[in-house]
Amino acid sequence: MQIWRQHELGDPVELLRMEEADSPEAGPGQVVVDVEAVGLTFVDCLMARGLYQMETRLPWSPCTEVVGRVREVGDGVNHLAVGDRAVGIGGGSLAEQTALRASGVHKLAEGISAGAAAAALVNYGTSWFALYDRGQLAEGETLLVHA
Repeated sequence: MQIWRQHELGDPVELLRMEEADSPEAGPGQVVVDVEAVGLTFVDCLMARGLYQMETRLPWSPCTEVVGRVREVGDGVNHLAVGDRAVGIGGGSLAEQTALRASGVHKLAEGISAGAAAAALVNYGTSWFALYDRGQLAEGETLLVHA
């Protein structure tokens, strides 16, 4: 299997390399997904440089948001089956396959684009938090998004 990895902190454009790795196996409470799409976020950019609030453990692989097909289901996982289309959260997903905690993985309808689903998880939550928790946006108010 191929995976994108970084072995030192710094600019990911310069330091990320595609490598061969063993395919992951599903442990108890996990699923392995054949990756179809991933979401790359600002958190990934910070982690690549060692600037995020959590320590970046090397070697490191980016992408937390992932969409794909379930390849393997670990013991104790009852809501997903091999072949299910799924969306989930789990670090190091910029690879052909990734192992994820099943509690963070959900079935995804066939009609939803993989790219849209992968990009929605962290970005939607971040936006919602910024608008409603931090910005205190209330019903009846207007928000201007300037691009």
